[in-house]
Amino acid sequence: MLRQTHPNWVNSLALSTEYVLRTGAFDHTGKQFSSPEEMKKVALERYTKMRGSAPERLVSGSDDCTMYLWEPLFNNKGYEAHMTGHQQ
Repeated sequence: MLRQTHPNWVNSLALSTEYVLRTGAFDHTGKQFSSPEEMKKVALERYTKMRGSAPERLVSGSDDCTMYLWEPLFNNKGYEAHMTGHQQ
């Protein structure tokens, strides 16, 4: 579907939960964990808290200075919003 919307190459993607997925159980406190199971539990708690009741969203960006907002798990019809006028 991305190729059907952007006339140019898609060169950037951002997921709304990207930061929490990338950092997992680790945050600014520097807490030490006693086991991998504890790390997994804390990471899941952080993800659940960050996401809340909102769906995950994805933004795609292209060389044509446009961005598309998607809700990939909830909307199979296509994008939610088409944003224009962005630079680089």
